[in-house]
Amino acid sequence: MWIRKHWIYTKKKPEKALEYLTSYTKGKMELVLEMYNTLHDDLIVKYSNSR
Repeated sequence: MWIRKHWIYTKKKPEKALEYLTSYTKGKMELVLEMYNTLHDDLIVKYSNSR
């Protein structure tokens, strides 16, 4: 039911739907970048300091 209501809303206000998707995607990409940077740092420390 929620999907149907959301779909009807996006048909009436496509600019709001685009704004929502852009904001959602930006938030997810920031999270991915943060996770990647953490992994990168962990791997650098793990493999450069192991003797």
